[in-house]
Amino acid sequence: MAAQRACPLCHDKASLRHRTLLERVFRSWTSCGVCADPINNAQIRWICKKSCGFSACESCGLSISLATPSRSSSSLWLGGSSQKAKNLPVRGCLRACKFGDHCREASAEHVARFAHPGDREYRQGLVTLKDGEVPCFETLWLIFTFFDPNESGHLTREEFRLAEVAVASLACETCDSSAAWDAAGGNLHGHVSFVRFALWCGRVGVKLPVGLDMGGERQCRFQSDGCGCECLNFRPHGPDRCCQCGHGPMAHRSDVAQQSIAAQLLYSRPRNWKRGAVGLISLSVGALSEFQFLLDATHKENDNWTRDRGCAVHGVNRCSASCAYSTRAPVPSGYRVVSVWRNQNPKLWARYNLMRASIQQECHGGCRRVSTLSSKAPFHHLDSSSLMDGVNEWRVFHGTSETACKTICVNNFEPSMAGTGATWKEKKQKRGMPLYGHGVYFAERITKADEYATPAESHDASTSLRCVLLCRVLAGRLTVCTGNQIDPVSLRKQVLDGPNHAVLGDRVQTLGKPFREVVIYDSDQIYPE
Repeated sequence: MAAQRACPLCHDKASLRHRTLLERVFRSWTSCGVCADPINNAQIRWICKKSCGFSACESCGLSISLATPSRSSSSLWLGGSSQKAKNLPVRGCLRACKFGDHCREASAEHVARFAHPGDREYRQGLVTLKDGEVPCFETLWLIFTFFDPNESGHLTREEFRLAEVAVASLACETCDSSAAWDAAGGNLHGHVSFVRFALWCGRVGVKLPVGLDMGGERQCRFQSDGCGCECLNFRPHGPDRCCQCGHGPMAHRSDVAQQSIAAQLLYSRPRNWKRGAVGLISLSVGALSEFQFLLDATHKENDNWTRDRGCAVHGVNRCSASCAYSTRAPVPSGYRVVSVWRNQNPKLWARYNLMRASIQQECHGGCRRVSTLSSKAPFHHLDSSSLMDGVNEWRVFHGTSETACKTICVNNFEPSMAGTGATWKEKKQKRGMPLYGHGVYFAERITKADEYATPAESHDASTSLRCVLLCRVLAGRLTVCTGNQIDPVSLRKQVLDGPNHAVLGDRVQTLGKPFREVVIYDSDQIYPE
């Protein structure tokens, strides 16, 4: 019997079954809630027990979280059409092929019986190894995914401890488990992402290549008896997604994927950056027009006040909600761009670029596309730099102080600061609980971001000059919140312990709220551009 899944609409249980005779008679065909492909009445499907209307085809349902859901959060999972999930569903506990990456057998029977490095099943708890056999780890990515059986993109402390044991034989340095967890950012963030795992491996002297592709041709790295495969690029063929040369996708890696983490950090640079320059680079006056167009297009002229803008008499967070609603602070009628600075920070960009490749791999080549006003054409190509398709990469606003903007451009966002800004707090409390939990909040409209922007310290306050960040974010697979009953702890858990990458608070259509919000819980998914 198949394990039950958590319905992404109502969070009740969904089970794999055929429609009943009455359902076949009185209900029409439906489409899969994940990949949107039609499901006819005779097909087996995942159906929510609560009859909220959600159903998914058999293969896509396997990508839905097994985690115990929270019933109080109104959210929708947008996992997208996972090509890998559709072609290669998790097949239960398989034997590991003893030849690993060097396996020459590409028959359908062999692929159905054995798991190979890079397969979705080649993970702790999903693959069995004979006594004396050890997992095949040729890249850092293979180590990380092996100990991430839930495909969450993050390692818990216990998962990291197991990965640390595997890394120990490859490392030049040794450290106890607690020190390793702390060095990888586990104590600060509560989890370890692939970026922080790879950086930690580099610091302890692991020489393996990263193993993630960021574009370019993927040459076959298969070796046997001193001879290599002559295939120069991966060309998927057949349902098992092997290449036409007969070797699996993980045997094909670009030259970039073969680099160490140190080399990727050193050479990662966007093409539009000014050569040889680091830090904040002032853009020419001629470049300001496209940013002015961005502000004009994302300004909301009506129904644009929220409690976070505050009270005209007392300011923000200094009086009751009823007082703020009755004496609303005025909303600007428009915005004028005075200057734009590009942030050329190689360290932050390299971490972001690596996270982008990681999420692209986790999405198995694509996810359900969701757009924001600030990322649609022509804003997807601002400053001659395009956004990546397939991972919901967006440009969104974050309003704050001038000092904070400069600090963020150097060090990125600090998780410990979540809830200390404009979040409504209890009296005498320095930290509050934001609506969607402790994360970094962004807006697709400048009018919303302006609520949190403060007068620039370097200019006369009478000029009304303010600073705002325009950031790249990786939203990937989304949890979309459309209701009023929100469990912030559960939402964060869906991202850090589940298959999703971000939260989109979209209560505009259902509740008539003025703005949508984007919440990111891992700072490596953000680049302050």
